[in-house]
Amino acid sequence: RRRGRPRSDTAARRIREAFREELIARGFAALRLEHVATRAGVGKATIYRHWGTKQALALDVLMELAPPHIIVPDLGDTRAELLATVSHPLDAITGPDFGPVIRALLSQIAIDPRLGDPFRASVVRARSTSVASS
Repeated sequence: RRRGRPRSDTAARRIREAFREELIARGFAALRLEHVATRAGVGKATIYRHWGTKQALALDVLMELAPPHIIVPDLGDTRAELLATVSHPLDAITGPDFGPVIRALLSQIAIDPRLGDPFRASVVRARSTSVASS
């Protein structure tokens, strides 16, 4: 049994949205969780209690946004599936939801194992598995 108040889905959603907005506005290096807390209307302790680090919160946001861009649909047409395999990542990077977040985090994913290792183990591996099975 966890101590403290139960996690509020509304607060978690506001925190993730505030994180995205701060990340896009400031970049990862300048992002401060106290700014996220203020924007989300929660205490900083609420963020630390549920995520612990800004890397953990960044990974949670990535995991929330990535799924539509991972799967290569079975279209029954090899050419169309190959085109989807190439276009999905491009759409992800340039799209309005995932694009600004992944662009703001790409260099951090490359250099910070606290963010990069879990990202590669989940999103990149899932993408590779989806492409291999298509």
